[in-house]
Amino acid sequence: MQRHNRSRAIVVANRRKYQAQLKSVDASAVLVEGRDIKRVVAVEFPSYEAARSCYEDPTYQEARRYALQASKRELLILKANLA
Repeated sequence: MQRHNRSRAIVVANRRKYQAQLKSVDASAVLVEGRDIKRVVAVEFPSYEAARSCYEDPTYQEARRYALQASKRELLILKANLA
């Protein structure tokens, strides 16, 4: 539990640092192709560069190690307007 709390604190701090916003995702979406997923989280950054910088930030990389141990996941950085 301590690892989870530490990882969460890092992610929250980095979200603030890089001005990232969590976006709601329609939970009623139906997966028609791909592997079964339990959760989708979308995070919007002010720019593609900010998203890359956040991902490459050493503090995020620390949190990433915990996340990879805790769950199977896929992460995409998209350069797009999803509005």
